Amino acid sequence: MNSAEHLSALRKWMVSKKVDAVYLTCTDPHQSESVADHWKTVQWFTGFTGSVAWAIVTADKAAFWTDGRYTEQAKRQVDATLFALYSISDPKDPDRFDWLRNHIPQGGCLALDASVLSTANFRNIQSAMKSRDIRFELNLESFLNIWTDRPRIPQDSLYQLEEEFTVRTRREKLTALRKELREAAGEGAVTLVCGLDDVVWLTNLRGHDNPLYPFFHAYMVVGPDIALLMTDQRKVTAEQAEGLDADGIFLVPYRETEKFLSHIAAGAKVVLDPHKTPVALFEALPDTVEIVE
Repeated sequence: MNSAEHLSALRKWMVSKKVDAVYLTCTDPHQSESVADHWKTVQWFTGFTGSVAWAIVTADKAAFWTDGRYTEQAKRQVDATLFALYSISDPKDPDRFDWLRNHIPQGGCLALDASVLSTANFRNIQSAMKSRDIRFELNLESFLNIWTDRPRIPQDSLYQLEEEFTVRTRREKLTALRKELREAAGEGAVTLVCGLDDVVWLTNLRGHDNPLYPFFHAYMVVGPDIALLMTDQRKVTAEQAEGLDADGIFLVPYRETEKFLSHIAAGAKVVLDPHKTPVALFEALPDTVEIVE
């Protein structure tokens, strides 16, 4: 499929879902600076190959933004007959949210991918669109199913960082984190860790999932007496699993993170970073927990 066919398929999906506009990004669920090919949604949709881009599509308009590094590249790669091309570095070009406000009807519906959009960014969109009184569709999965050759999330095995580079053991790092948690939110608080740099620091493990950094896709939940590592368990060797278990870190399948979060006990304090936490995980937390940002 080419960009014109992608646009046609998206607009058919929009009609079926009663959606007036779709906001597409090129980030992953961890807000990584570079992302695996699996999450290069805007690139797949438009043909652009740079690392920073956004696209907004309505029933009869489409617009594309990148930054000043990529403006000439975008002109070569993105079909200007399909997309209006803008740069966030050019003060003469419209802001994404200004453009959206001018092209979505009052009371319309905006579709977003809650699995990758951060909670902080979603709040910015909500604030910017407040005057339009719009509603949100947070699931793009049924549209992205047309990406039939979508690269899978990398599954390369993890490796243990040598002791000379870790400075502190996993147990020492967990002890330090738990002390900070108690001081920040009191006894019994737990934290949801979404940043991949934070996960690899806590676990002293490294991976090959990211094109620039030795990261692997994972979340962690850490509390006074619990430490869970949510990742693809096929990446973890038996020896690594045994070592994690010995240090009190237990494995949970990556795709079961939302399910686990939905069962956190009522009254628990959950410490998180809204700039790192995707909307899907934030929304999975029960209304009965107290969120500390």
